[in-house]
Formats: sequence, C-alpha cells, structure tokens
Amino acid sequence: MLSRTSQYALRAMIYLAKKGNRHLISGAQISAHTRIPAKYLTAVLRECVRSGILESTRGKGGGYRLTKAPQRISLLDTVSCFEPQLSGKATCPFGNKRCSAVNPCLAHDQWTTVNETLKKFLGKTSLQDVAFEKADRRTPRKRRSRS
Repeated sequence: MLSRTSQYALRAMIYLAKKGNRHLISGAQISAHTRIPAKYLTAVLRECVRSGILESTRGKGGGYRLTKAPQRISLLDTVSCFEPQLSGKATCPFGNKRCSAVNPCLAHDQWTTVNETLKKFLGKTSLQDVAFEKADRRTPRKRRSRS
C-alpha cells in the first residue's frame, strides 16, 4: 500500500519520536537502529526536512530532530511527500493516461475509495499513536514528593 520510501520515512520518524527532541540524532544512529541503508535514509530525511517535519544540523554534533511534538505530526504529514496518490497528484495505477474524475477508468471509483480511506487513517494517526504503547501516550503525572 505504501512505497518502501514511505515505510522508511515512517520508521525513521517513529525512531526520532521515541528518542525525544532534546538532542540531535545522527543519520548514522538512525540508520543503525532502523536498519535503513544510510544513502537511502539521507534522501528520505532530506525530503522530511523540506516538508517541514524535521530539522537538521550539519557538522560535528549535528543530526536530526522533529520540528513538533510527536502528537502533532500525523502519519500523513510523514508520507505525503512520497505518495503522490495521497496528495492528489497521482496517475492511474493501471496505466490509463486519460483516467481522471471526469474520464474514469473501470477501477477509478474503487481506487479513489481505497486512497481516501488510507488518507483519512494516516491523517488522524499521529507519530505518538504508533511510537508509544497506549499507557505511555498519556501525559505523565507529576509525582508527589514524599515529605
């Protein structure tokens, strides 16, 4: 359903969500922990920076971090730059160059339904939703100090 590039983007972003935003995480560390080939990961992360969901710093001590809290970044934010069908720029997956809403192919309506369902799911699901166990998603309570 999602391209390998989108799957890699999700894995990298989930890893970064789990690491928190206090420190920059190097591309090498992300690659090692997610098992994404380093060259491929660099291209994926570059697109995530361009789309505004990641920030990067070059040089010694550089790396990547999320631009917003994980609960404010949807899976759709993460994959939309890699999935033209989710951004409305797709071509017919069956190769029909004339396929459009005005001139649909035989599977157009069904395929549109699948894409809209996927888009809705990705849009309402945050990185936090998939990065943390249900119990960890709640805001931590302040502990009372024992006097």
